[in-house]
Amino acid sequence: SNGSVVTWGDANHGGNSSAVAPLLTEGVVQVCGTVCSFAAIKANGSVVTWGHPISGGNSAAVAPLLTEGVVQVCGTIGSFAAIKANGSVVTWGNARTGGDSSAVAPLLMEGVVQVCGSGMAFAAIKSNGSVVTWGNARTGGNSSAVAPLLTEGVIQVCATEYSFAAIKASGSVVTWGNARTGGDSSAVAPLLMEGYVQSNGSVVTWGNARTGGNSSAVAPLLTEGVIQVCGSTGAFAAIKANGSVVTWGDASHGGDSSAVAPLLMEGVIQVCGTASAFAAIKANGSVVTWGIASRGGNSSAVAPLLKEGVVQVCGSTGAFAAIKANGSLVTWGDAAHGGNSSAVAPLLTEGVVQANGSVVTWGHFGGNSSAVAPLLTEGVVQVCGSGMAFAAIKSNGSVVTWGDANHGGNSSAVAPLLTEGVVQVCGTVGSFAAIKANGSVVTWGNARTGGDSSAVASLLTEGVVQVCGSAMAFAAIKANGSVVTWGDADQGGNSSAVAPLLTEGVIQVCATAGVFAAIKASGSVVTWGDVDYGGDSSAVAPLLTEGMVQGVVQICGTAAAFAAITANGSVVTWGDASHGGDSSAVAPLLMEGVIQVCGTSAAFAAIKANGSVVTWGFSDRGGNSSAVAPLLKEGVVQVCGSAGAFAAIKANSSVVTWGYATSGGDSSAVAPLLTEGVEGVVQVCGSANAFAAVKANGSVVTWGNSDRGGNSSAVAPLLKEGVVQVCGTDSAFAAIKANGSVVSWGDADRGGDSSAVASLLAEGVVQVCGTAVAFAAVKAIGSVVTWGDAACGGNSSAVAPLLTEGVIQVCGTDGAFAAIKANGNVVTWGNVAYGCDSSAVAPLLTEGVIQVCGNASAFAAVKANGSVVTWGDEHHGRNSSAVASLLTEGVIQVCGTAGAFAAIKANGSVVTWGHPISGGNSAAVAPLLTEGVIQVCGTAGAFAAVKANGSVVTWGDPPHGGNSSAFAPLLTEGVVQVCGSSGAFAAIKENGGVVTWGYTNSGGNSSAVAPLLTEGQIGALLGILNPGVAEFVSSGQFNNSNSYNSKSTGFSGFGHSMPHFNLNEAVQQQQQQQQQQPQQQQSPGSSSSDSSKQPWGQPALLSCRLSL
Repeated sequence: SNGSVVTWGDANHGGNSSAVAPLLTEGVVQVCGTVCSFAAIKANGSVVTWGHPISGGNSAAVAPLLTEGVVQVCGTIGSFAAIKANGSVVTWGNARTGGDSSAVAPLLMEGVVQVCGSGMAFAAIKSNGSVVTWGNARTGGNSSAVAPLLTEGVIQVCATEYSFAAIKASGSVVTWGNARTGGDSSAVAPLLMEGYVQSNGSVVTWGNARTGGNSSAVAPLLTEGVIQVCGSTGAFAAIKANGSVVTWGDASHGGDSSAVAPLLMEGVIQVCGTASAFAAIKANGSVVTWGIASRGGNSSAVAPLLKEGVVQVCGSTGAFAAIKANGSLVTWGDAAHGGNSSAVAPLLTEGVVQANGSVVTWGHFGGNSSAVAPLLTEGVVQVCGSGMAFAAIKSNGSVVTWGDANHGGNSSAVAPLLTEGVVQVCGTVGSFAAIKANGSVVTWGNARTGGDSSAVASLLTEGVVQVCGSAMAFAAIKANGSVVTWGDADQGGNSSAVAPLLTEGVIQVCATAGVFAAIKASGSVVTWGDVDYGGDSSAVAPLLTEGMVQGVVQICGTAAAFAAITANGSVVTWGDASHGGDSSAVAPLLMEGVIQVCGTSAAFAAIKANGSVVTWGFSDRGGNSSAVAPLLKEGVVQVCGSAGAFAAIKANSSVVTWGYATSGGDSSAVAPLLTEGVEGVVQVCGSANAFAAVKANGSVVTWGNSDRGGNSSAVAPLLKEGVVQVCGTDSAFAAIKANGSVVSWGDADRGGDSSAVASLLAEGVVQVCGTAVAFAAVKAIGSVVTWGDAACGGNSSAVAPLLTEGVIQVCGTDGAFAAIKANGNVVTWGNVAYGCDSSAVAPLLTEGVIQVCGNASAFAAVKANGSVVTWGDEHHGRNSSAVASLLTEGVIQVCGTAGAFAAIKANGSVVTWGHPISGGNSAAVAPLLTEGVIQVCGTAGAFAAVKANGSVVTWGDPPHGGNSSAFAPLLTEGVVQVCGSSGAFAAIKENGGVVTWGYTNSGGNSSAVAPLLTEGQIGALLGILNPGVAEFVSSGQFNNSNSYNSKSTGFSGFGHSMPHFNLNEAVQQQQQQQQQQPQQQQSPGSSSSDSSKQPWGQPALLSCRLSL
């Protein structure tokens, strides 16, 4: 964990590293081995080697090339190949096994992105998709027989002992090398022409029959459902979706598992192999082994230690090592291969870590759109409603309106301003406000409800990044942190009483039906508007000012009340009592320990650190949980809310629901499917008014609002089995099945209807990525299929010819996608404000890209030469010009917060850019980031860097974890990993302890469970939750793109004015947020709620949380 290396075993095979010991005391980030030697990569990009000189232990001949810039080392049985950040390759060791690459040296000077080794040869993939081979000709070093097939399109190379197989973007497979070890695939060639990822879960085998190439004996078991295959030197083991294992090949190498067959019928989640044995980890943490006893197949000597708690197993040639949740390591097998670790046992007892766009209308109040029908036949990307009218944004940035003229249906007075450039429309009950790409705002409709902004027009000509609406007024946040308001004075349109407090520092505005609440960067809260809806917070003012109780870290709102969590875990409430503004009945329970507050339209639910839940507010909307109180006393790990109900997931994978039945509060119809047990819930995903739960048997259970995904009956037969993941937008779900098909349901316009692309989603899907309101599926053949909201990535027709093949990954921001192709180029589409327009840097994205990272509204691409290319929203990191000279070479990874990026370079330094308060400015800690950094992790607004000496450096927004000074003494040494939630960090130390800081509600305060997070208790962090719960808990955090929009689970806002703090244009406000989310005013006609405080008969603005 401090970057040092401990070795043991036969000295001639690398067990004695004393000759290079001073170089192995710190800074090592990876170790790779040949048969008789090792190579260690250090954080500064240098390489240290030891062991038998002939097999790579002596790298003196290439030493000058190994002092910096190395990012990967790969080995054969007797040589090494190192990839450097500039894309070149350095080789050393036994010439006959790949140590001499001089014959292909000109091809290895640049552009190499991966190297794979067989027993005696190497194969390198270049950024243009070509493959270069060298080493022993008979074991794959000579690929001339298939050379024409390896000039382009290769995306992965896999090796056996003496042969290679290359997967191409077209889904075909090319093999070469020794025929007996898989180099000749002619017998199954027709099955390898396309679709190498067998979407139906079937398995194709070839090669030496004795070593697994002939699977005919178990063929009936391999026709479907296989999700993983692992191999030893002479056999295979396949895990199926039902948790069973099928084995074939040489019996003495693990091909015969009959002795442990009863233990392999269910529950297996991973299989690992040595040369002649296998080890299977089961869901209960136990391990089952079989194969040659001396090579790890017999684990009886350590059996008591393998009954529970195992989280990972790793195998050498003849031994296994199992990591347990408590940080200890258990080894067994051939002592000469690492099976006996007694000599270093004290060091292993703890701390070991590893839509065509047309619009159809009907009904009253805007149901007749005939006057503008020709304008609504195509290209519409968003529709927003007021009380009696609609406004539609088209893909060209123009706006079409219809409905009652007095409610915004007539926009002729501002028509010239609405012909282009509009990126968002927000509505009150009687008017609209449109934000344009230049930061200006255009308003129309009923003057009293915000349609007339002339009084503040000069303040709305530029710089607006968000507009939030109450029922009758608007509030606009500008890039300088000031707020401009207009509309009905009593409903929040007049903020003069608090004007001095709104001139700077505002980072988010949240609204109820008649009130606004602004959170400032200092942690203070400013409110204004109708007193009955929460506009008067004077009664709790001392608790909402900066410096008091450590500041407000989260605000959540119902229709007419607010609840604020302070940094010490207490809750402050105000506003209409019946909507949750009065929490006096449960006040003693809200004095401390609250880590999350979630709201419906009229009630709140607070999760405490002890796993209990406290509720208050309108009984029928979830405020009364007495009917399920015994189930909420402990074990709750998350609460998700719809408009009128709550769903709590517990640590035992069961789900408890309460509140308004039609909003998901009554799950009795599916209750038997939501209880704990072997078929328990492993994932829960929520839309605005519905839930979807994936069970261990691969079935899906849904409940809640039918239109938001709660009714999946139309696709029920497809959801009975085989589902491996559910992803959601704010109103729809998409389920990926083990056979590679995708099933979708819910709001058709937001991804629920994939019928237009159904034939393309029937098989072969290997990845689904989402923006807030659209999906993109990557298929095994390298093509991409999109559906959902056209404006946010659902329509990829503009780049369709570029997405038919070769795509190997898709990354998303809040409203745009970027696809990396096998040839290293990048294709983008979606909403301009979220990074879909990469034209300014297009020449730099045509080749060589190996990674793309996205934050909320911008992308950063790392190229094979170590340079970085950025595009998207300027304030979110598009503009990296200030650090451009530092991003031309040497970058090996980029990490993002919501509004900034951090790049790690091969020399261990870190370069940052983007919005300063999101971590884009690291000047305060710059001297600490010049060398030695081995990991960077981000929350929504801050970064944490782990250095090779075990220290941690933090910067960015202090409440989001950017200030760790209170825990500095604990972070100066011994840290081995840092993990981030949306607003907090957790650092694992080498002694097994955990240190947390940042927002309390995001996990920054772990005092309540501190005894479980001391040394030796890593299990409290890694093993206490089963995988399903862990997935649910973590899925609201950053996705692969590090974009804080949690598009896959959590509570999603709804309506036409959901606030989501962006640092520039907030183009699409209906973003899903982590866990409990901002909810706001619904359009007329949406699901109803208590309207005693809502004279317009529509749910008002709902919950809101501080986020970047």
